[in-house]
Amino acid sequence: MTEEGGGIILTTPSYNMFPNLIESNNRQIVESPLIFDDELKEYFLDVDYFTSLCEGDDINMYIHCNPHNPTGKVWNREELKTIKEICVSNNVYLISDEINMDFVRPKEDFVSLAALLKEGNEALVASCLGKTFNLTSIPHSYFVTKDRKLTKTLTEVTKEVYQVGNASSLALAAIEAAYTECNEWVDQLNNHILNNFKYVQKYIDDNLSQYLSFDIPRSTHLGWISFENSGFDAELVHEALVEVGEIAVSPGKLYLDHENKHFRFNVASSLARIEDGLNRIKKPFDYLYIEQNKGTP
Repeated sequence: MTEEGGGIILTTPSYNMFPNLIESNNRQIVESPLIFDDELKEYFLDVDYFTSLCEGDDINMYIHCNPHNPTGKVWNREELKTIKEICVSNNVYLISDEINMDFVRPKEDFVSLAALLKEGNEALVASCLGKTFNLTSIPHSYFVTKDRKLTKTLTEVTKEVYQVGNASSLALAAIEAAYTECNEWVDQLNNHILNNFKYVQKYIDDNLSQYLSFDIPRSTHLGWISFENSGFDAELVHEALVEVGEIAVSPGKLYLDHENKHFRFNVASSLARIEDGLNRIKKPFDYLYIEQNKGTP
């Protein structure tokens, strides 16, 4: 659905695999930076700027992320309708990656783009169980679309070029079991993640508020933590996290956060590991504070 050299829009910060995928296929990344509202503590699309990008002749596609990685934003129905209308009216192919759809709290807040699709829309939803059930080792991703032309083309390509005609029976069994028998487990998982996030927030408020700012995201298991308030140089912070704290959090620059003032912290683990990780995060910030104030009376 795109051509080499063509532009593909990403809302930034962006999940790091999207830029890698675009560049490795000889396409161009076109950034539409999200706007952070300090009062609402939420990221929003700059609709006017996004529209102007979609109107460009060199734009072929927009890759949407819902819920959004790394910010944890959950897009509401009106936002999705606006995005879809802009893309459809400008012939920009819309792909919505919804792999984190099971991590929305409360779960009733999640709206899939699939609910808004009409026959012939150049749009699709892609997802899998890789995040929720850690089943990435079983190839089983799927897409939902009403674009019959695309469905026909993909069916022909998979059969004639790749000689893949049928889905894996193991993958189908996993998908069926996950979506029909595991709802209680997913609810428990989300409660565990939320409790971990609450612990992270309290720890930061009690021990690191002079350096870090963090708000519990409405989705995903990933904390998007800012150290802008610390005033420390970004490269020094990320270096100290590894060298002093001995912790491998993901730096913001991986996600096209160009100021590199964030890091991503995964809370999908035991509380003991979360506590250990936070202690490791505190260590380098205390170290940098001491280094910065050496010689100060």
